[in-house]
Amino acid sequence: MGTLPTKVAHNSQEFLIQKIQIQRKKIVNQNRIIHTLQAQLQKIVDEKGEKVSEELDQIAQKVVNEAISIYSRAGHSAYETMKSIMRLPSISTIKSYMNENQQHSEWQNKTAYHILKKMAIENINNDGQIGFFSHDSFKIQKG
Repeated sequence: MGTLPTKVAHNSQEFLIQKIQIQRKKIVNQNRIIHTLQAQLQKIVDEKGEKVSEELDQIAQKVVNEAISIYSRAGHSAYETMKSIMRLPSISTIKSYMNENQQHSEWQNKTAYHILKKMAIENINNDGQIGFFSHDSFKIQKG
């Protein structure tokens, strides 16, 4: 009772082969669509240039800062609850950013880089002046 007749097994094998071929065609078609969309998105990004990149960078920084704030103030369970509602970075990513945001004395390379980047964007040459506000912030505490 446990074995199938040869004809049924052969038909089942042919049926499975056909299903596999259909799935492969679907995958190839989906890969084409993905490739086309990637090319179109890249074209849009190339046409708009730095503006898209800068906006996304600012949004990403704000999201990470808020995620760190939630995790630091409310702890792991609150962060996981928020993560179930919206897409947030993983806890390991948050912890790595927390480590980057610890206090350091003197100038930090990232701060100097952002000041120079802003000067370049605003087209401030050697004769121009740029002002900034510098302060000590509290070390981010792990929850």
